[in-house]
Amino acid sequence: TARPLRAGSLATCWDTPHPLSHPSSPKEPSSEQKRHSSCSRHKSTHVETSETERNCVLSCFRKSLSWHTALRIRRKSEKRDKEGRKIENGYRKSQDGLANKVSVKVQTRGSKRTVAAKLVNKKLLRRDQVLQEIRLLQTLDHPNLVRLLDTYEIANSYVLVLEMADQGRFLDYIVSWGNLTEEKAALYLREILEALRYLHNWGIAHLDLKPENIVVEHVSSQPVIKLTDFGDAVQLSPTSSYFHPLLGSPEFSAPELVLGQPASLMSDIWSLGVVTYVVLSGASPFLDESLEETCLNICRLDFSFPEDYFQGVSAAARDFVCLLLQSEPERRPSAASCLREPWLQPRGVANTGSATFNHTQASQNHPASHLDTSRLISFIERRKHQNDVRPVDAIKAFLHTRLGPPATFPQRSHCPSLSHKSPAAAD
Repeated sequence: TARPLRAGSLATCWDTPHPLSHPSSPKEPSSEQKRHSSCSRHKSTHVETSETERNCVLSCFRKSLSWHTALRIRRKSEKRDKEGRKIENGYRKSQDGLANKVSVKVQTRGSKRTVAAKLVNKKLLRRDQVLQEIRLLQTLDHPNLVRLLDTYEIANSYVLVLEMADQGRFLDYIVSWGNLTEEKAALYLREILEALRYLHNWGIAHLDLKPENIVVEHVSSQPVIKLTDFGDAVQLSPTSSYFHPLLGSPEFSAPELVLGQPASLMSDIWSLGVVTYVVLSGASPFLDESLEETCLNICRLDFSFPEDYFQGVSAAARDFVCLLLQSEPERRPSAASCLREPWLQPRGVANTGSATFNHTQASQNHPASHLDTSRLISFIERRKHQNDVRPVDAIKAFLHTRLGPPATFPQRSHCPSLSHKSPAAAD
């Protein structure tokens, strides 16, 4: 019953490391490696690092074919279990009724595993666009990225089966656990930066970094932050420009994307700056009463740190936000540079950008006072009702009218005054 179109030859292993795994912190790939790892809509390739590794991968793949599940888009297949419950392509919806949570039984091992299902509406994306995301996910393997496990097709949607983050979305986790401090926030942000460093080392821009696409999983009683949803991700080429279509709210989008200019790896760094601001204050730095005014605030770098929102937040944390929120992409630091920033360093850890930290460590760079997370509840509720499928291309003409020629756009790079206007509240 399988449709002959395949997303690639990569196989998914349930009980051993990914066959094509990359190191957690890969070295900067050579031009030859980047050429091999380039992704397009019509050609599936995988990152290769050496002939020895390639032979090892092929050997591992051949030996384990009997219990690997090849990734492909299959037609819908329905059966029922012994209790009469519907099983769709081997997956059964969990009894708690959550929309994107399903339970899976792996026949070869007889074990159960909870996974997440991402449903892509066929009316919104073409088949080749979905395959592009699948091909990209096949090349990725990092502890701070959600992995693709399987794919299949139903009447109205393509279904991507992904690792399940048992603690849910990032901001929901922060609110539910409480006791947020700057130290914890910095450690969470480090893990997001580790994921970005990995992606950027391979020339891949996520281009949709926002709180909803950051999830949390508990591993050995410690929270692990992971990036998910690579529907907008793209491997950028140094020889050509990529113009990213902007949809829905531009709240976390960099100025170059809002203005219709070429995207860059540094577009993700801007988005992380906005996420950092939200985590520290519970408010959105650029959000205004209309889409037009929000975009204008982004392009003018019009934000502030009002004391009633940032009470107890250190100057180092505010400086870190300012470092990321710079109008010109080339002025923003790389993910690797961000990881060396003093505010992100726990006590007793050398300034090396290492990926692993104990979340119970204390930090001398952060005050011990708890951050106010009450505004995050309203922020989360507002975002639930946000429409992220409306194109906002028409805003470009308005922006150019208000801002003038590109040469006259404001290029403010210093921290805003605390007496500046307050950001838009979460409601």
